[in-house]
Amino acid sequence: QKKDRHNDASGAIYVTKGGTLNIKGGSITATGYSRWALAALGTINMSDGVFNIVGDGKIAVDHEPSSNFTLSGGTINITSPTGHTGLSTKGNLMITGGKMDVNILEIVKDTTMTVKGGILETGGIKIGDNGKLINKGELIANGNFEGNGTIENTGTISGTGSVPDSAKQEPTKIADFEENIR
Repeated sequence: QKKDRHNDASGAIYVTKGGTLNIKGGSITATGYSRWALAALGTINMSDGVFNIVGDGKIAVDHEPSSNFTLSGGTINITSPTGHTGLSTKGNLMITGGKMDVNILEIVKDTTMTVKGGILETGGIKIGDNGKLINKGELIANGNFEGNGTIENTGTISGTGSVPDSAKQEPTKIADFEENIR
């Protein structure tokens, strides 16, 4: 009999396959002690508020292939003080607004993460083979870039990290726009 690997994921928040977590405001802190702080198999929507996710002794967020995770507003802070990856995504993760700040972001093999708007700030990025980060918003990369994946960029990239210069793009002037400051 094969043991379900999520049986030990009794961390702070566990969104089951088919389940939904909607965060529309307030402040939430989820800490996993040697467990995931957030195990995401279902749908997560955040439109406002602050969500602090801390993995102590383990990856903070385990985002599985069956999960849809959308940040449209508010702030998500993801850390692992013990040096583990903050967020490992294997599912559909999209930022359309707000800010996600993660100590180390891992986009696994054959997975795409999209920043359509808002801000993604990282202390490091790992992208597996055939993995992709599509940035149409603002990417602040303050750590090393590792892996064989790619960054497709039409937004802005800044930070102190080692994102290859070929992937960085300076903001350009908006055509037919004249600034009037009084």
